[in-house]
Amino acid sequence: MSKTDRPDRKELRTFGISLGVVCLIWAGILWWRGHLGAIPWLLGVSPILVLVGLVAPIALYPLHRVWMPVAKGIARALTWLLLTLTFYLVFTPYGVVMRLRGRDPLHRRFEPDRESYWESREDAPFDPDRLSKQY
Repeated sequence: MSKTDRPDRKELRTFGISLGVVCLIWAGILWWRGHLGAIPWLLGVSPILVLVGLVAPIALYPLHRVWMPVAKGIARALTWLLLTLTFYLVFTPYGVVMRLRGRDPLHRRFEPDRESYWESREDAPFDPDRLSKQY
């Protein structure tokens, strides 16, 4: 976030309410797991955040300014981690199994005695109006 890109009141209000709700959920999880140490602190901070978010959201600007770069860094790291895990745990084994079975659904295999790699379509004739409605 640049210095001139200040969040508006609505964004700060949403930030305060969301952070208050997250504190309540966190307190509930800690209570459920039996870790009672931080629960009073979280239950005290949660309504304060919600109240400040509703009444004077501009007061949450310093907290927002500190938290958002941290949140963006966490989001980038988790996105990279989840996409990497998905690729190596889902798509790579699937591709290996497809190769072992000899399947080539994209017809990428080189065939030296083939005249052309052009795939003819058996669809209806080309209609230019379809290009304006691609989706």
